Amino acid sequence: MSSLKTNVIKNTGDTTSNNRTDDRVTGALLFGAAFITRLTLFLFPNITQKLGSRVEIITPVTSFTRLTEGLYLFANGVPPYDGGVFHQPPLFLACFQLLSYLPSFSIQLAYIITDLLLAYLLANISRIKQQLYKDYPRLDIELKAGKPIEIDPWIISGLYLFNPLTIASCLSQSTIIFTNLSIVLGTYYSLKNNKSYGMFWIAMATYLSFYPLMLLIPTTLMFTNNAKLDKKKIKNEIYSCAGLYVGWLGGLLVLSYLLVDSWDFLKATYGVM
Repeated sequence: MSSLKTNVIKNTGDTTSNNRTDDRVTGALLFGAAFITRLTLFLFPNITQKLGSRVEIITPVTSFTRLTEGLYLFANGVPPYDGGVFHQPPLFLACFQLLSYLPSFSIQLAYIITDLLLAYLLANISRIKQQLYKDYPRLDIELKAGKPIEIDPWIISGLYLFNPLTIASCLSQSTIIFTNLSIVLGTYYSLKNNKSYGMFWIAMATYLSFYPLMLLIPTTLMFTNNAKLDKKKIKNEIYSCAGLYVGWLGGLLVLSYLLVDSWDFLKATYGVM
């Protein structure tokens, strides 16, 4: 009997180990294919130039061309927000100026890595959500033969990585990708119940694009839902989230002022949205 139990445990362990290996292989193949696809397409400048001028993908606030113009003005001591050409937050100037000192392909590589990181985080969010809400009641549409339908997290990554619009956005070097990354990081850390990081990334997303301000309420609800709190503690949780959000956002705005020595970026960036 003892030998039988040992064999069962051993077989279960082997199955789990094999599943993990298969999972890693699937992820490696998926991300490898996505990396090679983007890297290959970046080798054709005509594609990136055409996509970078399409209004379906680019706006004045997310245009890489306008960002390079702002960088040129900033590097030559000219206020970047004069003339109405540059409409992006000042921290983009600092980050991309640092990248400009690296080899020429570093910026394209940064976009590819950001896209891959986004897909990886989406897969992890799916795993965390399935774990957190496994005991919650399900809608009929979420059930099959009485059992919950669980989507493989790698499918979510694949749908993101090989979505034509996602690839086009990466190739056009639209800065919206960094807003998307901030939103996904905010969601990821909120599900992990890390309040400080969660609110920081939602504040960062708001700083970059303003509209993610609307995510403040659902993000706060994630923290209150994940914790078993009474009414008084829920109020404290809400105030804590709001305070962290305002503090992080205020810090980013002050840092931006120190960088460009002017508040002109507020109107130039958020006034055109």
